[in-house]
Amino acid sequence: MTTVEAHVSSLDGTVVLRDAGDDAVADIRLAAEAARQGGSQRGGGGQVIGVAGGALMIRCADQYSTPKLLIRVHHAPPPPADDAGWTWLRQVVIVLESGRLVLDSGGEQPGWPADVPVGVPGRYAVRVGHRGRAEFQQAASQVRTQTLNASAEDTEAAWESLRGIEAYAIELWPENGA
Repeated sequence: MTTVEAHVSSLDGTVVLRDAGDDAVADIRLAAEAARQGGSQRGGGGQVIGVAGGALMIRCADQYSTPKLLIRVHHAPPPPADDAGWTWLRQVVIVLESGRLVLDSGGEQPGWPADVPVGVPGRYAVRVGHRGRAEFQQAASQVRTQTLNASAEDTEAAWESLRGIEAYAIELWPENGA
């Protein structure tokens, strides 16, 4: 099993994981559209995740989210997810034509590898869990209120203090179970 763990910056409240083999612009657009469909998030429409082809988009709790990502790549289907504080979402499938996964969420991400080797090219089942979303939303609301007239340095420090409250666990394995 391969495990990657790091805090990342979101791009306007989204985190995108995609196939390393191409730029996946069309897939990212379709994943964003899929995340806007049905369900309920932040009191509006939409879902936490959207997937299309080689792109998985996560809609974070806030546009300034800096969540912790934990990616686990399994060689076979893992045991059923234990909740351990996670809220698990529906299982989806991503197509990794390169067999590698990259984070595509706006610029460099310190502590994040250039790409994550997943395995052979193909279709991968993906299970996503989250925790800390409601806590982050509440804390973000407080930071917005407390920093209304604060200096840029104080505002940046206040947002930085929220780093890692929100977290996502992403588990991948070959769809065929091999």
